[in-house]
Amino acid sequence: MIKVASAWGDLGGSTIALNNLVNLFNSKGYNACLFTPGTRGSKNKWPGINCSWKHLNDLSFEKEDMVIYHFLKITNRPNVKKLILSCHETNLFPLKEIKEVVYDEVQFVSNFQKEWQGVEGIVIPNVITKYKKDEIKKTDKTAGIIGSIDPHKAVHESIRRALKDEDVSKVIIYGSISDPVYFVEKVVPLLSSKVMYCGISTDMQEVYNELDVVYASSKRECLPMIQGECLKMGLEYRGFGFNTRRPEDYECNDNIILEKWKKCLGL
Repeated sequence: MIKVASAWGDLGGSTIALNNLVNLFNSKGYNACLFTPGTRGSKNKWPGINCSWKHLNDLSFEKEDMVIYHFLKITNRPNVKKLILSCHETNLFPLKEIKEVVYDEVQFVSNFQKEWQGVEGIVIPNVITKYKKDEIKKTDKTAGIIGSIDPHKAVHESIRRALKDEDVSKVIIYGSISDPVYFVEKVVPLLSSKVMYCGISTDMQEVYNELDVVYASSKRECLPMIQGECLKMGLEYRGFGFNTRRPEDYECNDNIILEKWKKCLGL
């Protein structure tokens, strides 16, 4: 069995990416399951997870298991067939400083991230969710800011940038408030009839139906899930050069991603 385990199970790019990976494995006939904590400390999965799922507390290891783990610190190698560390972060999980973790291979999501980490490994991009976008307005645009609300994501900067652009008339914000103090001090003062915080959505298709452009001002991104989704839809993504990746860093063909994982796991 392919067991994908993560210490994070709430809203976030890594959760969505691992959820998509498990769905890809199962759609191709490989038995896979995602193990995460329950949402907000509960026993229940985050509603955005739609793949085979079990609580992280139920994770156990069998000799023939192939384990892909994320954001966990496994210091003693379990007796499994393969143990892959899937790294989706930079400063939140600096591998050079976490020397006690064990693995057979490290998987990074982009070349940028691999170079930043400075650790040997393979690059396999995330499976990007396929959304649809029909009409995109050229003027009077609705701008979207999507993701965690904290100083790293610099949501307040995205709001200011969007309001300065003449083709934008409204800004809507979707995401979890991971830093309440930052939200109150930096974001709330910018809310108005033109700038609205809409909470957390588990239906991103409905979110994208509203948008004509997406802004991002985060301090660093490995392989922004939102940018990849925008690329697939033809929706403009207005980030900075340092926090966006090249279109060729993404892989739109899920079969190519599957083949890379099969090679990594020895399937």
